[in-house]
Amino acid sequence: ENLLKDEIGKLERDLAAQTEHVKVREAEITALEAQISGYRMGFNRHKAKRDELHDKRKSLWGTESELNAEIERLKAEVVKAEKALDHATPGDIRRGISCVRRICRDYNISGVYGSIIELLECDENLFTAVEVTAGNSLFHVVVENDEISTQVIRHLNAEKGGRVTFIPLNRVKAPHVTYPKSSDVIPLLKKLKYSSNYDQAFGQVFARTVICRDLDVATRVARSDGLDCITVEGDQVSKKGGMTGGFYDKRRSKLKLMNVIRQNAMAITAKENELQNVRSELQNILYMSSHST
Repeated sequence: ENLLKDEIGKLERDLAAQTEHVKVREAEITALEAQISGYRMGFNRHKAKRDELHDKRKSLWGTESELNAEIERLKAEVVKAEKALDHATPGDIRRGISCVRRICRDYNISGVYGSIIELLECDENLFTAVEVTAGNSLFHVVVENDEISTQVIRHLNAEKGGRVTFIPLNRVKAPHVTYPKSSDVIPLLKKLKYSSNYDQAFGQVFARTVICRDLDVATRVARSDGLDCITVEGDQVSKKGGMTGGFYDKRRSKLKLMNVIRQNAMAITAKENELQNVRSELQNILYMSSHST
């Protein structure tokens, strides 16, 4: 009987030890399961983040491709408009302006602000009137002073680089003009947009001309006020009495071509800035992808 009790006691102790061992192992299993669950959650978060970065990268690649294509399209439009403007410009003037740009670049000459057509903006319905009024003066180049124009002309002569008329701001004086007070007459100068720095240059070219409602008004004003008059269609009446008119091909408008060049150049700059931002985002995504855990 004592032996049986001892055996039972031993078995009970073994059972208690095994039960404790089981509890320890169950606790370890629970801890491992929690750890595995944590790893799984971390893996899922990492995978979701990786997928998100991958999708964003694909989207940015698409945007980058679209921006590159749009920039190339805009550049092609600029080249096309520049060629058309070249063809619409008298040959010696075209060569002269091209040489002036190169001379300024090669000899680091500053104070050459550009031609009237480059410095001017106006409503499209006035393109014809402005072009007819200015004629080749559209391509006169505004410079800071006569020393600069003398320096550039010296290089032009040495290189036989065409002819250019310069407007030195320290020499030019716009005429003082009294305009008639009439709703049928508008000073052309007041409809132009340009920097006030060039007031004297633009005054020299445009101050003596007014836009008139029609040829009858133009004829009357030219005679009574001694002003050159023009209609929006481009018909002119000189203060000296001469009249010029007829069909003007707006499809070959120099100001329209310049407007295309200017607007597309601005659009290219904006698109290139967008492209730079996209590429920066792609670099950030590449960095995040390579450093994610």
